[in-house]
Amino acid sequence: MTTPEQSSENKPRGGWLRKAFGPMGLAVFGGILIGMVGVFASGGVLEATSTNEFCTSCHEMNDFVKPSYEASAHFSNASG
Repeated sequence: MTTPEQSSENKPRGGWLRKAFGPMGLAVFGGILIGMVGVFASGGVLEATSTNEFCTSCHEMNDFVKPSYEASAHFSNASG
């Protein structure tokens, strides 16, 4: 007859992810999650840095450069 301590030692450890996908399940799931966060974060950064206010915080836009910039494809591009 087995004691409760002996029977619990034989049970596989890990949560539903490990049971469903094996020992690498957690690593794969974590990698996918980190990738999704990276994609959404990069979209937010691109949105924030695509404004003229952001660019002119470092670059000077004087009377000589501004007409040239407004005539270029960078100014008329809808996506920045």
